[in-house]
Amino acid sequence: MTSIKPPSKPSVSGIDSVTTGPSVGGANAPSGPSFRDRVDEARGVSKSEAAASSGAASTQSIVTQLKSGAITPNEAVSRLTEAAMQRNRVPPAMRPAVESQVREFLQRDPVVGELMRTMGASLQSMEK
Repeated sequence: MTSIKPPSKPSVSGIDSVTTGPSVGGANAPSGPSFRDRVDEARGVSKSEAAASSGAASTQSIVTQLKSGAITPNEAVSRLTEAAMQRNRVPPAMRPAVESQVREFLQRDPVVGELMRTMGASLQSMEK
């Protein structure tokens, strides 16, 4: 009869030399952008951050127009919805469905509905 032995730990020789490599920022340190920076760059993180900041400016512009009376509350809601869809890169084919869901939410949620009424938006005229 043979006995079953647990696997033995492999010997790790030279592990100390691996962990004591060159110090960060030393003469042998890599230069240029980090791997994370390159991945973010490939994903377009900086572009989306730029889009978010321009989206915030767009949102502020809509709010300013609403406060000045240049647009109606319903127009403001429509423009804010459109701006949100653009910021989130909703494909054009999906925008009518997303806008419909947003309008349904605005009409059904009691807290948002109250805010809309306080703002002067007519929830019944929100439907297209």
